[in-house]
Amino acid sequence: MEFINLTPFAADRLIVMDGMGCEMLLVLVKATFSLDSGVPKLSEKQDAIVMADEYAGEPGGSSLRHAAETSLFKPAADVVVSGFAHTHRSRRTEALVVLEIGSLIQKAVLVRGDRVWEGLLGSRISSPQGFLALPLVYERAFGGTDTTTQPPESWPDNPVGIGFRARKSKAPLSGTRLPNLEDARRPITHPKDRPPSSCLGPVAPSWNPRPNYAGTYDAAWQRDRMPFPPADFNPRFEHPVPVDQVLHGYFSGGEPIRLTNVRPEGGGYRFALPSIHPEVVVRVGGERQTPPVRCDTLAIDCEGQRLSLLCRAALKVHGRVAELEWIKVQERAFA
Repeated sequence: MEFINLTPFAADRLIVMDGMGCEMLLVLVKATFSLDSGVPKLSEKQDAIVMADEYAGEPGGSSLRHAAETSLFKPAADVVVSGFAHTHRSRRTEALVVLEIGSLIQKAVLVRGDRVWEGLLGSRISSPQGFLALPLVYERAFGGTDTTTQPPESWPDNPVGIGFRARKSKAPLSGTRLPNLEDARRPITHPKDRPPSSCLGPVAPSWNPRPNYAGTYDAAWQRDRMPFPPADFNPRFEHPVPVDQVLHGYFSGGEPIRLTNVRPEGGGYRFALPSIHPEVVVRVGGERQTPPVRCDTLAIDCEGQRLSLLCRAALKVHGRVAELEWIKVQERAFA
């Protein structure tokens, strides 16, 4: 099987099984753009496709840095943002990081300097310390694991964060750190608050809400479907992002993007999403086929000043893998 990539983008192909055990050809095309000038320009160096989840540290004890990009299907497009929140000299204690994709997504993360519960009973919040930049990672958002209970209790949305206390916690409240990253609409005001774990990064497979979509792994699954996903598996599991970073539909290019306070001195980005139009052509058993290509993943690396768009196409080739002659990735020609 010959693989021909005629685009300037990274591309790869895999043979994977779908939920019914059918062999599927998955073709991935990833276009990377530089944001050095503030607007996307095709990068000379294209980022490779991420084949497996990559964590910031030990899996299970750190946040997901890059989610695997090899899902067979995503029911819609999603967006992930990494980098730092930057303050402006006029206010060094907080920054409001806003992500907007036209009218499709509006999300605001309030980033404050280090704070703790103070007072004899932890009845008030200390003033935030000043900062120039803070990383936009789940380790700085609400969550964590309370080890003073038996067994230890974790916040299911984010077990590696800060600020979470179990209902029966034995840890002293005074001096306990508060999260730096908060939902701008629901900041913490009381020690018993359980706010969302607000961040713009990817969500690990074991963190809420993803397990809610994974299906039922019971005796019936073991008997009838293992090793394939259960019958009630929901493809929304394949979105490795918070639910408010999933679009309705796919990217078509031209969508207005706005990000605030993600560059030094409170700078940001404002640009139109690049339009890419890859076409996948497959020759199998003497037949030429062109499966639909959907652009379903946007990743913005503010610190690295890079943007990537991922497109995928899938074709059923069950029992015909040996008949695959060639796969060609090219830019679509318009009449």
